[in-house]
Amino acid sequence: MSVSIGGYTLLLISILCSLSTTSKAQSTTTVQVVLSVPPQNQFKTEHMWRVTLTNLSQESIPIVLEGVATTSEHGLIVRARTSQFNLPPGTRVMSAAMLQPIQIQQSSVFHEEVVKRTGNVPTGNYEICVSAIDARSNSVVGRGCVQATTVQLTRIQLLQPSNNANILVGARRARSSAPTDENGSKRVRSILESIGEVIGEQHTTSQHAKEQDSSNSAHPAETLKTDIISGTTTRRRTNAYRQQVQSEAIPYTAGTITFSWLPPAPAPAGARITYTLKLVEMVGRQSGYDALRSNPSLIEMRGLTNTVVVLPIAARRLEVGKSYAWSVEVYLNNVLMQNSEVYELSLRNSGQNTELGRCCGKPPPCECPPDQVAPLFPSAYSSLSLGIPIATTSNYQNQLFQNPNAPNVPTFALTGNSTIEYQNSNRIGSFSTTPRSFATANLNPGVNVFGLPFSANVLLSTLQDSSRQSMNMFSFNFDFNAMREGLANRLKRSIEQELIEYRTKAEAEISRSYPKLDDPNQLRSMTESEISEMQAEKQGKIDHLVERNAEVTYNVNSLSNPNDLASNLRKHAEISGAESFFLGIRSMGIGTNYPSYSSYILSGLPVTGLNAEVDQGLLYAAFTALTNQRPLDNLSYGRQLYAGRVGVGRLEGTHVILTGMYVNDDQTSISSVSNDPLLTPQQNAAFGVDVSVNLFDNVLTFQGEANASVLTRDTRDPELETNAIPTALARVIRPRISSQVDYVYAGKLVFNNPASRTLASAEYKMVGPGYASLGVPFLRTDIQGFEIFLNQSLFNDVLQLGGFVKQYSDNLISWKTATTTMTNLGVTLALSLPDLPFLQASYMPTTQSNDDTLALRQLNTDLNVYSIATGYTMHVDSWSFTTSLSVNGQQTINSNGLNDFSSTNYLLSEHISFDFPLQVGINYGIVETQSSVGYRIINSMEVNASYPVASFLLANAGLNVAAERGQNDRLGLFATASLVLTEALSLNMRAEKTAYNDMTIIGNNYDEFIFSASITSRW
Repeated sequence: MSVSIGGYTLLLISILCSLSTTSKAQSTTTVQVVLSVPPQNQFKTEHMWRVTLTNLSQESIPIVLEGVATTSEHGLIVRARTSQFNLPPGTRVMSAAMLQPIQIQQSSVFHEEVVKRTGNVPTGNYEICVSAIDARSNSVVGRGCVQATTVQLTRIQLLQPSNNANILVGARRARSSAPTDENGSKRVRSILESIGEVIGEQHTTSQHAKEQDSSNSAHPAETLKTDIISGTTTRRRTNAYRQQVQSEAIPYTAGTITFSWLPPAPAPAGARITYTLKLVEMVGRQSGYDALRSNPSLIEMRGLTNTVVVLPIAARRLEVGKSYAWSVEVYLNNVLMQNSEVYELSLRNSGQNTELGRCCGKPPPCECPPDQVAPLFPSAYSSLSLGIPIATTSNYQNQLFQNPNAPNVPTFALTGNSTIEYQNSNRIGSFSTTPRSFATANLNPGVNVFGLPFSANVLLSTLQDSSRQSMNMFSFNFDFNAMREGLANRLKRSIEQELIEYRTKAEAEISRSYPKLDDPNQLRSMTESEISEMQAEKQGKIDHLVERNAEVTYNVNSLSNPNDLASNLRKHAEISGAESFFLGIRSMGIGTNYPSYSSYILSGLPVTGLNAEVDQGLLYAAFTALTNQRPLDNLSYGRQLYAGRVGVGRLEGTHVILTGMYVNDDQTSISSVSNDPLLTPQQNAAFGVDVSVNLFDNVLTFQGEANASVLTRDTRDPELETNAIPTALARVIRPRISSQVDYVYAGKLVFNNPASRTLASAEYKMVGPGYASLGVPFLRTDIQGFEIFLNQSLFNDVLQLGGFVKQYSDNLISWKTATTTMTNLGVTLALSLPDLPFLQASYMPTTQSNDDTLALRQLNTDLNVYSIATGYTMHVDSWSFTTSLSVNGQQTINSNGLNDFSSTNYLLSEHISFDFPLQVGINYGIVETQSSVGYRIINSMEVNASYPVASFLLANAGLNVAAERGQNDRLGLFATASLVLTEALSLNMRAEKTAYNDMTIIGNNYDEFIFSASITSRW
């Protein structure tokens, strides 16, 4: 049965299901009224829908309930009456469905809007009274009242490390005067440089080609489509705005990464706000959100009062080559209020790479393209990432697509890789919930059928726990990336062959075009000006050929853009009809996948079932379904998700795409439900439109998105009839009393000009306070503001300048006591001169303030983040010395003088390579912190050395020392061995011994031993 009521019914039902376990009984009380208790500091309509009535008489009484809510700030909020019902003798627990329909007699328009959009009531102090009225005499026969306080806070904002940060570890090399061509085109460059003659064509100069070639780095979001023979060049850029993720100049030694965020506001006067920082390792294909809900915490720090936190040296260190996810929980007086968004970070080696056995088919030392070498030394924390790198599914291209014209693509081929890791320790790590021993297997078998690659991904781990979501997963997918990379490799080989043929043709043509320059007798008959003119003409054509072909070679990987790859293959190589068709299938698989539709509807969520995405040019479509969350008694309901997209145009081009998602919890999926009022079966429907328009040959791109969402916080509630939701949609989502409706819109303008090496964007967005998508958990809502970004490269990328401005404010419907505004600025500089020290510097000040009229609730926060790094590589004979120095700092100042914190990190790194295959790394770091508890300083040092004992064995050993003056210290020793067992099998082992001494807490010392091993195979 549905309820024909307005938005204010939501608040009324909350009144009828009030917040207290006590009632004010009168002397004439015939009916006792007891109201239930909702979560502390929160009051949503679905929290308390039950009122317990006890009829003390011996006869049934016709009862009408009347509820009145008032606040000290606004007076009367609402007065309403229920329908009449019969109350027999004894006790009866009433539900909202039993009380309908409800008649609103008087209400506040302001509060009604807040309840409709958010399901909450504004911050304030409330008195809620429910009276039981005898319908026969219209007299009050029972009454209960309660006082309650609600608090609405702005959402917490994570700051550092920024999302998707790559944290460099160890000494960083300066820019070389002869950089390695990461595109693998050194052989083609030598061909071009050896060309001495050119076909007689009109000479033109391409300054952009010179910049592209000399800079050795492609502009983001740029591709080039070039016709080699005709010499015409058309620039094409993808419309998708890809902001470069800069590697952060954060020193990492002894676990000294610093995390920071902005506090929620405005907090009630005298309230105690604390935080819990959680960090987990991302395993296999997991997203950050999936890892946080499925994996044990590597680091979990509770009861934090500062918004800047340095990882303690007692915690286990993060490992190079691995990725992590982190988030922060906010507690108000020990009650969980909110969760932050999820940020991801990765640790990677800064450039000193060594590979054993299969390094370009030679024993070390040798030169390999960087993407073929595993991150290794000088960090002492490489552990399981040592030795041969784990293969990726792109290894298909090594066995398939070898022939440029692909006449003999194998009908059936098997390939793949696997890694099995094991770790055992004598204790559980400090600040960690990870078990002492565990094993994880990551298996990636693949099969190729008529040139079409398919891969399976299997993750199995003993870390799986019944109290968390599943870590174990399986998927079988069409490998779009492997196919694209393989076909791009075929295209590259074909282009290289064309360049060789072009050189041969040019050499033959030159002998016919300029015979006089090779004949001394004819030279004597010419004047000096004629000779100079002919030589200049010849040299001009040579320069033109070299420039044009260098541009082709340099951008050969850009030709693999899926929008143009098929046409380029048809022009320069061959592509079968099946390959051309499957290039339009961006994903297709079963099992667990991570579809990414929109940052406001669906992104980073695991979905186990079906997943497909097709981009055939004119038509774009995507679909994903089925299971998103497994049922866990007392923890979570089973959840199913269905989402789809359909549109006109290409995803990375001009398009109009409609997106829809439906999520529903199964009420019957769990048998045991805790008393947690926040654990309820939910339902969510979100839909929207995504528009992208590329103008002026994609130099200017407009992207816009608008979405609406309906969230039902408890599907067991009575249905609601409302004109706010279209009838057709209401039949699908069946809105209920606990439903909330809100929307989001965003627009971005991107200017991307490769000729000037300029990338700029401006974005404006509004996320409504009640907007919620279960496909993007913990999305920051109730914000409105803009972001402006600029990145400019100068002097062939020798100098790069960047800057941004962000400003957002909340309290869009005035449901908090104040409006909080956050302003974030940033400037960056990178200077990289060949054979000179590099320089990187950044400064990011952030301010957060609110306009609360009560001084005790006003909190202005200033957070300043700065970093500077420099380094230089010096060669002495066959030795090389790489030195880098970085300084990073974060400082938080609050207007109330509480929880101020500052942290400064210094790191000096040295990496030495000898003429024999020995590498030594030394890192020395200092971390200084200043807070209300006083001044602290951590000194740390790492020393390690690696040596290939044999062509099949690489050994690494070292020590790390850390000491916090007067607090604690730690000494660690480690040894690793990487063995190549066969061409397809390698074994990595590591043993680490750590002694930790705590001078402040008795019994907190530990002596830890960790052994880990991994077996990597590829076939």
